[in-house]
Amino acid sequence: MTKALLAWVAEVIGALTEVVMPPLCLACGRRLPAQRNDRSHDTPALCPTCLPLWQPRVARVTSRATELSRVPIWVAASYEGSVRQALVAHKDSHDPRRVRALAVLLAAAVASACEQVPPHRPVVLVGAPSRPGVYRSRRADPVGLLAARAARLCRRQGLAIRRVPTGRLLAYTRVVQDQSGLSRGQRLGNLHGALRVQRLPAWVATALVIVVDDILTTGATAAEMVRALRQAGVEPLAVAAVALTPRRQ
Repeated sequence: MTKALLAWVAEVIGALTEVVMPPLCLACGRRLPAQRNDRSHDTPALCPTCLPLWQPRVARVTSRATELSRVPIWVAASYEGSVRQALVAHKDSHDPRRVRALAVLLAAAVASACEQVPPHRPVVLVGAPSRPGVYRSRRADPVGLLAARAARLCRRQGLAIRRVPTGRLLAYTRVVQDQSGLSRGQRLGNLHGALRVQRLPAWVATALVIVVDDILTTGATAAEMVRALRQAGVEPLAVAAVALTPRRQ
């Protein structure tokens, strides 16, 4: 069974489940009514009380990573509260409604990165690849799912955006450690030189590239992606992420 067919089956099962067993609000856990008339399936799984808290608050931020010094970085939320809970859950459980809610945030960050781009200029989203062992254990691509949905939302806004399937462009050249628990310097060192562009399609080389990720902490992952793309002759337009980890005081 192909990945496209698997994704379609998952969408159908998710829609049927929503009718039989209404889902819960991602933020507070209250039961939501079954949205049988929601043909777009883009309504976030949030109750009317929590929905305003998830409205994108896009901001341009900076990173101390050298590779990102000349690249605009856009984020749509802070990595805390219910947004943090949803992103953590998304790593291992790809509930369609959670994907939609998080993709709305990512799409807002991407749209901000494209504000000065001519309407018909092609833009390509390049998602952060999972470490090989992590991908095999999860059997899915968390960032890729968000990027695909965000690209679809942006196209509905009139932006000419496509997504490169994760693993088709960037690949790991060596084993890297899990980033959690590492200091800023250790994160940067852990990933530096770990990615390469394995194949650069013409439609990517001639487009504007936006590097996308779910969480921006030190910027180590985004910095390594930017370095690898530059080495292949591609200068990224921007970095866009769902959420930014608040800096410790």
